Amino acid sequence: CILDGKFQQAMGMAIECRRLDKLEEAITRSDNVQGTLAYCINVSHSYVNRREYRRE
Repeated sequence: CILDGKFQQAMGMAIECRRLDKLEEAITRSDNVQGTLAYCINVSHSYVNRREYRRE
């Protein structure tokens, strides 16, 4: 997804798979880092609710 420029899709998959390294890569490689980070925050608020995930 990242190679194809589909950063939002890559971030969704990274969050579901708990791959914080890929999440960071998708954010930093996007052309619009601020917009991508804002999208990530919105998705994270609705998805990340488990305490052990937040500690990673």
